[in-house]
Amino acid sequence: MKKGITVVACAVLASMSYADITSVSLESTGAVDVNLTTEGATDWVMLGRDGSVANRDEKSGVDFISAVTVSGTHDSWAGSAHQFGWTDGNPLASATGASGDWEAKPLTNTDQYLSFSVDGLAVGDYSMMLYASSYKATQELTATLGVSSQTATHGNSNDHTVYAVGFSIDNLGDSMDIVFSAPAISDTAYGNIGISAITIAAVPEPATLGLITAIGGGLLFIRRRFMI
Repeated sequence: MKKGITVVACAVLASMSYADITSVSLESTGAVDVNLTTEGATDWVMLGRDGSVANRDEKSGVDFISAVTVSGTHDSWAGSAHQFGWTDGNPLASATGASGDWEAKPLTNTDQYLSFSVDGLAVGDYSMMLYASSYKATQELTATLGVSSQTATHGNSNDHTVYAVGFSIDNLGDSMDIVFSAPAISDTAYGNIGISAITIAAVPEPATLGLITAIGGGLLFIRRRFMI
């Protein structure tokens, strides 16, 4: 009787991801109503509720969106046309129809911007939405992640806008930097740009890629075959 072991190794289809800004775009203009809990499943921030520069509401239990830095004169406005609601907020547990923003008003014609970073996310693909506005100023949103950088602009000086940023995290230490600025200001006394809210959500992998991932890093099938 002859015994033998046949080892069959299956080829592995590797899924590789790279830290990258996949897209930055102006999603829409005009006022919108947003449920931050639903849209910001990974993290969210709402700035300037009730027109106060002291108010920053955020998703409870996570802190992927950094502090927002305002360059220029830091102001706020309660009358932002964007409206937000949530059920998992801190310090407020919930809110409906909240409005407001944080605004940057110029000291000169070139130093007006708001900036923040996104840190600590798990490896994967994400979508970020940014709700913004401007008055007598143009808008420019730039996202930078490693060596990848993309920009979207909006020339209407008096508008409420929504920007979408698609990005991929390859390592736990990857950090994305966001700068929302005003390349041109027609009124240096009252012109401003503002951010009302930011949301981040993970983008699910396609079903086929998810199936491959579920199988694992590879398959090793050992079949014993007995030969007489």
